[in-house]
Amino acid sequence: RRRHSLHDALPICVWNQLVTSISPPPDSVTLEGLDWDDFVRRNTAISTLTLAGYEERLIYHQDLDTPRVAVDGAFLELQEERRAMLVVGPPGVGKSFAMASFARKRIELGDAVTLVRAADLEGSSPANQLALSLGLPLGTKVEDILAKVAGLPARSGRWWLMVDGLERASLGAQEWLKAAAHWLRAGTEGDAFRLVLGMRTATFDA
Repeated sequence: RRRHSLHDALPICVWNQLVTSISPPPDSVTLEGLDWDDFVRRNTAISTLTLAGYEERLIYHQDLDTPRVAVDGAFLELQEERRAMLVVGPPGVGKSFAMASFARKRIELGDAVTLVRAADLEGSSPANQLALSLGLPLGTKVEDILAKVAGLPARSGRWWLMVDGLERASLGAQEWLKAAAHWLRAGTEGDAFRLVLGMRTATFDA
C-alpha cells in the first residue's frame, strides 16, 4: 500500500510555484539572437520545472485505463506522420504521465521540449504566454518563432510544444485551441515542429 505524505495534499500548481520560486526564469533573449543550443537549453529548463511539479505529486498510474501500447502508438504516429495531437480523457486516466514520459524521451534525444501546465502560464494571449515562458519579448509571434527555429543552421532536432491541462488555462481552453489551429495553418516550420495539447474530456465536450 502506498504511503501518503504532505505532497499528496498540495495541488500541482502550488508545487510548480514552489519550484519556480527557487529557480530563475529563462534569461531574456531576442528572436534574432536565438540559436539552437540556447533554445534547447531554455526549453529544457522550462520542462524540468514542470516535471519536478509532477514528480512531487507522484503522478504515476499503475492501472492506466488507456493501455500503454495505445498511448505509445499515438505518440509514434505523431513523430512520423502528424504535426499535432490532442490528448483528451477524464481525470486520472494518465494524460499528464503520458506527456511527461514522452517529454523526457525527447529531451534525452536532444530535442527542444517546452512542457508546461496551462494553469501556470501568464499573459494576455496564448502567444504572449508562450513568449514569456521562453524569455522572448512580449508581442513575439509564434509563427516567427517557428520560422526562426526551422531555419537555424545548427538545428539537430524538433521543437515539441506540449501544454497540459488546457481546462485550467486562464484564457480558457478554446482560446488555446484556436491559437494552436492558427499556428499550424500559418506555420512554415515543415518537419521542425510538433504540438501536443492535453485536456479533460468534460472541457472538450463543453
